[in-house]
Amino acid sequence: MSSSSVETERLGEAFAKTLAAKKTQGKHAVVVALRGDLGAGKTTFIKGFAKGLGVRRRIVSPTFIIMRRFGIRGARPARFKNFYHFDVYRLRDAAALEVIGFREIIADPRAIVLIEWADKIKRMVPKDAVWIAFRHGKGQEERIVYINN
Repeated sequence: MSSSSVETERLGEAFAKTLAAKKTQGKHAVVVALRGDLGAGKTTFIKGFAKGLGVRRRIVSPTFIIMRRFGIRGARPARFKNFYHFDVYRLRDAAALEVIGFREIIADPRAIVLIEWADKIKRMVPKDAVWIAFRHGKGQEERIVYINN
């Protein structure tokens, strides 16, 4: 549970550091699939996540362009080369992801991929993806976050 956007961002940062610290190298990208209502905290979480990976650029949701790529440099985390942020909210047809190389991106073991509105493309998300659900809490700033790995 998070009681503010600052806490949601910190949760994302901590989660990124936890994933980056895992020693195993997979056969494909690490994929984190996010779902939840508008304004439930997905983008705020991703801002913190990017910070946890050492990304210094400003994070905004790629709602109209679908995907943004961020290079990851330096020792933290050494196993990842690129961070991809997808937002498929406005996607009418999952086939559009083929045009931007989605399958190639998720096949890269040096990539870490976060997908907002991943439930819209569930069939394309790897079976071992980590799913995170965001819900509005009782208070205006309160968010409930469920992580299933």
